[in-house]
Formats: sequence, structure tokens, C-alpha cells
Amino acid sequence: QASLGVAQMEKIGSILQKKKKLADYYSELLKHLPGIILPPDVSWSDNVYWLYTILIKKDEFGADTQKVTKSLEKAGIDTRPIFPPIHTQPIYNTGQYLPVSENISKIGISLPSAPNLKKNQIKKISQIIRDCVK
Repeated sequence: QASLGVAQMEKIGSILQKKKKLADYYSELLKHLPGIILPPDVSWSDNVYWLYTILIKKDEFGADTQKVTKSLEKAGIDTRPIFPPIHTQPIYNTGQYLPVSENISKIGISLPSAPNLKKNQIKKISQIIRDCVK
């Protein structure tokens, strides 16, 4: 694993550049959809887009994460849910209620974001998401 990591580090600049272009294209295609919150792009930090995660506000968008995930799945496209909040994990669970992090974990999905993803694949994924509210 270490040798794979070292090999990846030799091309990290290229990988991050590809991930940034991928994220920019996703954002361009999805930015006008009401109820879709895109990954933040802030001036004080560079997002490496390890994952491209969107939040879906059902009331504004017209569909929930489950519908979007199932629609993508029917097209053979895998997504992944947002990681559950750490405070809900058995080892850390103290009974705390943190509504913001708990809500975010329910309304977020990570879209495919491999560096070798093609524009036409991102376009297809984005179209399926848009079609969820038609």
C-alpha cells in the first residue's frame, strides 16, 4: 500500500487538477437546480474534491436523496451516502443530539468522482438528477 501511495504522490498534481475540472463541470451542470447544495468553494482553502458531495433539500428540489440514489442506481451509477456523524458511532455515542450534522448525513450523497470520469458521464449523471423532479 505504501508503494501505491508513493506512486500516487508522484502524480498528485495531475490527479487534483482532474478532480477540480470534474467538480467544476458538475457544479456548472447542477448549480441552477433549486434545493441542491454544492460543495463549498471558499477563497481561504482549496477543495481537493476527494468526493463530490451534494446536499438535497427535498422541499425545494422535489425529490429526496433516496429517489436520486435509486434513479442513478437504475442507470448503473453508484453513489455513496455521507458518512454518519461521528457522535452516532457506538464507540463515541454519548447520547448527544446534534441536529445539523445528523440532518446533513441524511440529505447528502457523494456522486462518482474518479479522476478518469469523462464529461459525458458527468453530463449523464447530472441529467438523471435533473430528471428526478420532472
